[in-house]
Amino acid sequence: MLPSHYPQALKNIKIPEKLQKDEVKNVIKKLSQKASTLEKNMRGRIIIRPSGTEPKIRIMVEDENPERLKQVLDELEAVANMMLS
Repeated sequence: MLPSHYPQALKNIKIPEKLQKDEVKNVIKKLSQKASTLEKNMRGRIIIRPSGTEPKIRIMVEDENPERLKQVLDELEAVANMMLS
């Protein structure tokens, strides 16, 4: 279990209206695979999930190193935006 004092950041990625549910699931699956690779170099965790109330993908990153946290979050956001455009 992670200490609760690790810095945390959240990004909400808007899902285009034209995307079908299966396509969104595929994006989340690929983001999760990327996150698994990134987590190997972290002391924290990454959670990727669809919003239950909005057409968005939520990405939450926790890490003891705030610089690495931002870098990981920015990288995942870039991958998501590339896949959704």
